[in-house]
Amino acid sequence: MEIQVDTYHKVKTVRPLGNLRFAEDGDRRLRNVFEEAAADGTSKFTLDLRHVKYMDSNSLGQLVAALHRVHELGGDIKLFGVQKKVLDAMVLVRLNELFDIYDEEHEAVAAYV
Repeated sequence: MEIQVDTYHKVKTVRPLGNLRFAEDGDRRLRNVFEEAAADGTSKFTLDLRHVKYMDSNSLGQLVAALHRVHELGGDIKLFGVQKKVLDAMVLVRLNELFDIYDEEHEAVAAYV
């Protein structure tokens, strides 16, 4: 599973290109990507979940840990393109109350303006 990072107007977009599973090291990779991306002081992130059809509990936990780290920097992580199965899991554990969730990338980026 690959994770790309793009920057647009001081907002970094993290793009996992596959499911996030502990067994495949997806949770650790997600955490590392956010740590590396924030190393330059970036605190505004969007997470593109259009290509993620499944996130296990470890990956959801790493996402919450990344959010807490980014909050320490004075920033936020906004989600977009969340697939139904992933959204259902997030609602089940109330993560939809922690994250702003948008349908499209431009909406998530515009929320920072």
